[in-house]
Amino acid sequence: MGEDLAEAGQFLSTLFRLQVFYALLNVVVEGYQELGCRNAAVDKLLRQSDLVEGLKRLRNGTFHFQKEPWTSPKVEGSSLTSQAARTGRSTSFGP
Repeated sequence: MGEDLAEAGQFLSTLFRLQVFYALLNVVVEGYQELGCRNAAVDKLLRQSDLVEGLKRLRNGTFHFQKEPWTSPKVEGSSLTSQAARTGRSTSFGP
């Protein structure tokens, strides 16, 4: 049982680190856009507005109080990978 518990803890730790990474990635996206930066590969990714909006909602749900957390944008934003899988779009936002 100890091994199972350690494995579950490792999984959750990885999951939460990824959640924070993707939430903070939204800050990079906003800075890129506000500074007027241009790069063909990055601009192509940022044209996927549903994924960019998902990053924003994930950031807000991760770092701001949610009165009802299970109906919050965090839940919707955390489905970025499954959304990309359904639409066949790249998930090249992360590590």
